[in-house]
Amino acid sequence: MGADGGLIKPMQARWESYLVKAEEEAPKMKEQAEQTKNKTQNSMNSAITGSTRRTNIGR
Repeated sequence: MGADGGLIKPMQARWESYLVKAEEEAPKMKEQAEQTKNKTQNSMNSAITGSTRRTNIGR
């Protein structure tokens, strides 16, 4: 802390800018997480389907 609280306002401005940026980035991060989740689920489904096909070939 600066003398007489002189660093409070600059830190307040810095934290406010961090929060604004976080609010702007949150929807993008949520979308990326959803896309990653979907890709993972698709890969797992493909792997399961592929292993089922391989086991049913000889029957």
